[in-house]
Amino acid sequence: MPGTSRLLDPLLPANAHCGHGISGPPAVHEVSAGGAVIVPGGTAHTFWNPRPDPARYLLIMGAQTFALIQAVHATDDRSPARMRQLYAAHGATLLA
Repeated sequence: MPGTSRLLDPLLPANAHCGHGISGPPAVHEVSAGGAVIVPGGTAHTFWNPRPDPARYLLIMGAQTFALIQAVHATDDRSPARMRQLYAAHGATLLA
């Protein structure tokens, strides 16, 4: 399903986080190893690992999002202006 993020790896720390907001205040979910979070397509979201231990995760995304991620990884310019430009070129909006 496009727009789905799923955390699968058994090495994932016990308190990896995913934050998203569908309507109203943002929600934060702590996900244990082997757990999953599904974020509906088009929903503003982020994810992070609050622990110093490495985390491995699986993201399932559509082709347009994949192209955006590849463009972000390909540029050395990580300025907010460049990131907004890349997001816009791929039909996305950078909120921060």
